[in-house]
Formats: sequence, structure tokens, C-alpha cells
Amino acid sequence: MGYVDHPIALVVLALASWPFYRALGTLIFRNADDLHNSIYYWLMPDFISLFRGEWWEDQFASLKLLAFVSISGLTVGAEYAAVTRIIAWVSGGADA
Repeated sequence: MGYVDHPIALVVLALASWPFYRALGTLIFRNADDLHNSIYYWLMPDFISLFRGEWWEDQFASLKLLAFVSISGLTVGAEYAAVTRIIAWVSGGADA
């Protein structure tokens, strides 16, 4: 019993959650440019944005990106946990 018992199920769930990612993205980001700015600020070192006077924009954009990635990852993790428990229950596993 490894860390990921059903890697194919995990990949399928991650791909099947695409509509959720899109809906979540529209809730967090105003438009595609807002998402691109968040990625831009995330990649830019903080001291550069501090010297440019964009530190608060950098922090808020990074927070939005972190929230998006975290919620997406937690959702796929919860789906995967549910699916593995269903698979264990159907196959008669003891840890169902």
C-alpha cells in the first residue's frame, strides 16, 4: 500500500475536474489578464516588486494564485480519497 494506490484514478480525477478549475478561476480572477498577472508576480522576486512600488499588488496576486492552487489540490485530494474508499469497499477491502 503506497502513497498513491490508484495513480490512474488520480490522473482521471485531476483531468475530470477541469470544469471546476475553470469555475473557480472565474470566481478568484477577474479575467485571463488577472491570472497572468498573478503568475507574473508569483515568479517575480519580492524585492523587485518592493523597489517598483508594487509590493502590495504582488502579495495580493500571489495570495489569489495560492488560493486557487490550494483549493484545486484539496478538491482533487478529497475526490481521490472518496474514490479510493469506494474502490476498497467494492473490492471488499478491510479498510473501507
